[in-house]
Amino acid sequence: MMLYVLRFTPLHLWICVAAFALEGSAGLAQQVIHVPADQPTIQKAINAAANGDTVLVSPGTYVENIDFLGKAITVSSSDGPINTIIDGGQNGIVVNFANAEPRSALVKGFTIRNSGFPANGGYSDGIRVAAASPTITDDIITQNRGYGIEVVGGGPLIQGNTISYTTTEYDPRQDFGCDYLDGSGIALEGVASGATVISRNIIEHNIGRCGGGGIRVDYAGAPLIANNIIRYNEAKGQGGGIYMVEGNQLSIIQNLIYGNTAGAGGGGIYLQSMSTTNNNTGPVNLFIVNNTIVGNTISPNPNIFNFYTDGSQIGFSGYVSQTGLFDNIIIAGDRFAAVAVDPAYNYLNGTPLVVDHNDVPVRRHRSIFDVGCGRERHETGRRERIGDGHSTGRVGHCNPAVHGHVRVPADHDAIGAQPQGGVEQLAHVDCALPIPVGRTALEGDDVRLA
Repeated sequence: MMLYVLRFTPLHLWICVAAFALEGSAGLAQQVIHVPADQPTIQKAINAAANGDTVLVSPGTYVENIDFLGKAITVSSSDGPINTIIDGGQNGIVVNFANAEPRSALVKGFTIRNSGFPANGGYSDGIRVAAASPTITDDIITQNRGYGIEVVGGGPLIQGNTISYTTTEYDPRQDFGCDYLDGSGIALEGVASGATVISRNIIEHNIGRCGGGGIRVDYAGAPLIANNIIRYNEAKGQGGGIYMVEGNQLSIIQNLIYGNTAGAGGGGIYLQSMSTTNNNTGPVNLFIVNNTIVGNTISPNPNIFNFYTDGSQIGFSGYVSQTGLFDNIIIAGDRFAAVAVDPAYNYLNGTPLVVDHNDVPVRRHRSIFDVGCGRERHETGRRERIGDGHSTGRVGHCNPAVHGHVRVPADHDAIGAQPQGGVEQLAHVDCALPIPVGRTALEGDDVRLA
């Protein structure tokens, strides 16, 4: 390498040093360590690897529990997850990121299964991320106890995986109603070191013992949940598909959320969000956008008490400020309202829930919204208030949670029946902005037939 420096200044010195450093790093060979050809186990290969190396694993079942040890390396299978299995032997975490691993630390192409509570104590997850930000992609994470993936104060990229059949690490026979919290497919907990991205995954058949069968978000910063299929999960408490508590900077965008079940509120999604930003009057920062939320149900759990039980597709704990529903398709799957807001905590709201350009099929004797003092029932061209002693085409003064207007193009003659013409009709739920702070739910807005 040749360098031409006409005047020796501190800036030129820095340029020279940087040039030599770049050339030196480019000259370092990044090795591929083959398992079992070069190292007999995945962990021994990780121990031998340096940053930038690849551990390439041949097909087979590897009964071990691996730790990335803070290294920015790729651990990948040569033949995909069907043929390459990391089995934790029910002895703790199967894959562990606990030493500030960066996004370039990658686990790819494995079936990761059979975590379990270790005999000497500790954690039990398929994958655990603690204060790290790795990449988890193209894996099948299945039949684990604890959580499929648990993120504690980290910000990983979780993309293109199947996370399924997660159960509690404890004895479910000793759970008499939300005594345990685990079992979710993915759990995000604690203030994140970076933004967690959950994208293009299939999250299915997981059983959360309390909140969040598919995904549990607990005080976890501002994660993005986008382009996933979240289906057939169960929460014994709230939020069959997604559950969030203690936070409200969350984006749920363009997911297909269906067939999930909760033991209380929110068969599809339950949001127990709290914010003190601008005294609860700031702009929307919890976004539910472009999702299809359909056929989720509530099956009341007799073992839990004092849980708000409504909102088969989306349930709110009562706090809805700075939250917006935009361009979603929301289809109720049972006798409960599609979207429901617990009236107990409405006093915390500084601004109403924003509901804009959402489509909701209308069925006779089924509610679109339950906003705290009787449900909104739609039948034969009128809105009937149930629970406040009168029927009206306008909504009275009750709950300051929801605002806007609802257009009802057609009605079902019976549950599941098609309207005249045999074509599914949608009610378009649409809220005009801006709305004055403190406006009553749907107050003064007419229900008009299209």
